[in-house]
Amino acid sequence: MFSESDNQIVRTAQWQQLASGSSNKIYSAWVGQQRYVLRINASTEYAFGVCREREAKVLALIQGQPWAPTIVENNTAQGWCLMLHQGSHYIDSASAKIHMLTLLGNMQLFSGELERAATDSIAFDYRGLFSSYIEKLSPSQGNDLALQLCRLLHRSLDKLPAVETALVHQDLHPKNVCCTVLASPATELSVADTAVPSSQLVAIDWEYGGWGNPWLDLAAVHTAFAIDVDSLHRLPLFAAMSPKHFSVGLHMSVQINTALACIWYWLRSELPVKNAIEQADQQGFGNRSQLQAQARACIKALA
Repeated sequence: MFSESDNQIVRTAQWQQLASGSSNKIYSAWVGQQRYVLRINASTEYAFGVCREREAKVLALIQGQPWAPTIVENNTAQGWCLMLHQGSHYIDSASAKIHMLTLLGNMQLFSGELERAATDSIAFDYRGLFSSYIEKLSPSQGNDLALQLCRLLHRSLDKLPAVETALVHQDLHPKNVCCTVLASPATELSVADTAVPSSQLVAIDWEYGGWGNPWLDLAAVHTAFAIDVDSLHRLPLFAAMSPKHFSVGLHMSVQINTALACIWYWLRSELPVKNAIEQADQQGFGNRSQLQAQARACIKALA
């Protein structure tokens, strides 16, 4: 399938499609006793706001951290990333929530160890992202609500309670966190089978990663992993903040994440559908009337 690649594993492994994300194609293969994952990068037409060069710098920076995926080769020129298989997706449980908090806390502590030159090289340009969204949304195609929401997002981030910038993932949800260990081609250990230490929770898919606003990761973890407010408040970057300011910031950042998702799905709904898989994806994003209702709700929440 990938016979022209210079990488021997990519070229010779018997790849099987593991899954398709909303943008990328994911394959898996066993080579001896080691399982690999190959991600075929989606084009920028579908991966809105993704910067492969920034992601490559982030992945290089975090290699060796217990919460980071092990990258074998990230070939941005050819459009693929080869990594070790990190296990199955996150399985919710009380202990898994604790491990997720540990992962996020360790990311924040790691941020404090980085040199300025490293953080500057992976800075996430939020205003540039929103401006690129605005450029994609033609006002002549009934996109007024989406355009209004993009402009509102410019201001909303600035209104969040002040917190130190940090390494951020910006797409944290259960499918982007692995929490199992592969024992052999026939056997997988899961959270249901054994207690999984925090070092075995790994955040994958760093396409939107960079140096940015940690409120958005905090809001994602609160929403997607149902982790309580008090536990999040105790994380390193937020522990010194007053309960009132923390509550305000968390609520606002949840609304910002909701608005960002609405814009992303709106942009995807604008793309032409080429096949049945893309048609199913489009239906999952919601029709235009649903997206308009979501946009109105987001505008009301952030205004």
